[in-house]
Amino acid sequence: MCSSQNKQENRLRSKTTWNGDKTMTYEKADEILLHSSSYELMGAILELFRSTPLDFRTWLRILGENWSGCDNIFAYHKILKNFLPKEGPVVGMMSADELTAYEALPDTVTIYRGCGKKNKNGASWSLDKNIAAKFPFLNRYQVPDPILVTATVDKRQILAVKLDRNESEIITFSAKPIKREALLSPPIDLVSCNIPQNIDMPVAYV
Repeated sequence: MCSSQNKQENRLRSKTTWNGDKTMTYEKADEILLHSSSYELMGAILELFRSTPLDFRTWLRILGENWSGCDNIFAYHKILKNFLPKEGPVVGMMSADELTAYEALPDTVTIYRGCGKKNKNGASWSLDKNIAAKFPFLNRYQVPDPILVTATVDKRQILAVKLDRNESEIITFSAKPIKREALLSPPIDLVSCNIPQNIDMPVAYV
């Protein structure tokens, strides 16, 4: 782990509150997170590392495995941006297939984000324009006046690729918007999207 990541780790752990075992394994951490809803999950992951003796590599694995299942990621945008490395790949956040997909990316990548004006600068983007355009019309993510943002990003500023929900997701804090357009209606194939649509859940900002 590089010195900058050591500093980030120490800063996140500056105040510890863990009163349990002096060790924390992947299995224990995974069990703890089972009690969190998708809206609580990112906060629980951050707290898990801040206040327990979980090693950094294991924490990155947990973050990567759970990223796509987290709603309200945007609420933790500043914390994640300050803590995670500035450049990728963050290998620990990706599976072997995801790392292969990362390595196959060109030096400059075009990415898309379907969102509202409030959360247009989020960290979750897609390589697929149609997938991105679906998000603001899903029950869980509906926003007023939805937009589609097209951006470019240098490959080295992409932290990870996530493939687990077939969303061709890109994680980056360095997207450079080049176009913003209003989304007047959902894509025709919205019903085929793999994203859960819980009608009883509050609006999420990813």
